Amino acid sequence: MSSRTFQDRNFLVWEVYPSGGPHGFPDDPHAIFNCLSQHDMRPRAIEVGSDEAEAQKLITEMSDAALLELLEHARDID
Repeated sequence: MSSRTFQDRNFLVWEVYPSGGPHGFPDDPHAIFNCLSQHDMRPRAIEVGSDEAEAQKLITEMSDAALLELLEHARDID
């Protein structure tokens, strides 16, 4: 699993990486977003792709603008 970083419109730096579905299965993967520049912000998640390999490929190949759009639609992780 690899991650990448990007900057949002507020100049906050985010890390994004794929995560498998429930119980570590590769189905229903999510993109997980962690703010690296403001540690008190809650991580966020959004479902992407059909399996973890596809999610990894999407995250790796997406533009920063596309990642920002995903981040804006992601929900806080409880």
